[in-house]
Amino acid sequence: MGLCQISDERYKSNISYILDLPIHKYINFKQFTLNSDQTGRLRYGVIAQDLESIYPWLVITDDNGYKSVDYNSLYSLKLAGIEFDITELKEKIKQDTWDLQNRLYYLESRLQLLESKL
Repeated sequence: MGLCQISDERYKSNISYILDLPIHKYINFKQFTLNSDQTGRLRYGVIAQDLESIYPWLVITDDNGYKSVDYNSLYSLKLAGIEFDITELKEKIKQDTWDLQNRLYYLESRLQLLESKL
């Protein structure tokens, strides 16, 4: 089993929905190799220093100055941002469809009018 973090509601307070969350648009995931990995395996993630300049609450600095990322929170925020984008896209598609239907109705009406004059 992978990394697990306590998520039970009984351990939490001040719970609220994340609204107007642009965080996911500014997080740049990168590919890299770890200096300590002799295999040179390619990995994916973020650079703590890059993230810290924008979202410092997601970065933890140890006593030696090395930085870690709270990936659980990062991924949760990224997912919330993607869900927000999907909702916005659905609304835009709905509005565009409505606009196109109205335009089609208008053009069909004009065509009928022109055909009746022939």
